[in-house]
Amino acid sequence: DNGVDLSCSDNSCAISMGRSVGADWVLMGEMIEYSESLIAVELQLYDTLGGTLLGMTEVRNQTLVETMKDMDASIQRLMASAQSRTQQPTIRTPLETITIANNTSFTMGCTETKWKQIVTPMLPVFPPEKIHCTDNTSPSSQVKIQTGFEITKHTITTSEWNETVSTLSTDRNLQLVPTHHWATDLSAYPIHAVTWLEAVSFANHRSMLDNHTSCYTIEGATVSLIERCTGWRLPTEAEWELAMRGYQLHQVAWTGPIGHAWNIPISKGGPVCQKLGNDIGICDITDNGWEWVWDWYAPYVSSEKVDPTGPQQGSHKVIRNGRHRSSHSANLVSEEQAIGFRLLRTLKP
Repeated sequence: DNGVDLSCSDNSCAISMGRSVGADWVLMGEMIEYSESLIAVELQLYDTLGGTLLGMTEVRNQTLVETMKDMDASIQRLMASAQSRTQQPTIRTPLETITIANNTSFTMGCTETKWKQIVTPMLPVFPPEKIHCTDNTSPSSQVKIQTGFEITKHTITTSEWNETVSTLSTDRNLQLVPTHHWATDLSAYPIHAVTWLEAVSFANHRSMLDNHTSCYTIEGATVSLIERCTGWRLPTEAEWELAMRGYQLHQVAWTGPIGHAWNIPISKGGPVCQKLGNDIGICDITDNGWEWVWDWYAPYVSSEKVDPTGPQQGSHKVIRNGRHRSSHSANLVSEEQAIGFRLLRTLKP
């Protein structure tokens, strides 16, 4: 009757359907075990506004009739518990940031001749002889960033995404994401599979919530940067690399001893800040997912630059991840890619 497709069983789809028909909560059940002597069902109760799991319980009994009775009682307990929790006031958690000083100069890109002398005493995840400069990380160039900024300590997490997106009106383009996958709590995991347009839209909305002026005008797929904005935005590639290099301005953004990197495929990850950060405390500069930056993708050039923002136009945006620099379509993100983002805010001189 509501024109809703009820054919999908994914949690996020069910939550979206619940929201579309005006439901505050969505209850889902799943048979997890069945035999002649045992029936086991798992129940999950979700908040449609925040996309959060309010409660989960397991019902086990020997007959279907008894299991159904137990389910009724379990549902009542779930809802009573959730009701008491959702009546508590919601407090928005501020984004944790690291400050970068103004008028900082550094060498951007990979410098092959200096690579081994930097990483040999601080062996990274891969042996130095197996790492080399790639075509898209060289030649290096001298870059100066004139204005100081604060950048988020880690990529935006699932909980930070949902906390912000849940304040949008129902006709929003940004969607809530599940905070659990089976028994895994994803709240502290990086948000991923986000398009570049979704990232800049999120930045604008978070700016509004934090009482800052928006940094972008967005008209369809066209995005323009607003000068002298006070709000959140994506870092430029140069700002991103400067922050990842830290105080010591390492020759490479991913220099660090064992324990700094996840050493797992970039398409997967774990909770933020579970590995050592760089010397200024920025977490997960290596292998906890790709990250969008502002710039259009283009090969590096060796000329000196001041506050570079990349090419004026292009077909792909830059994505960064410590050892790697690549590009991806700004509006379409394939499922196998784990692309998230950090936010940055320019500081007043």
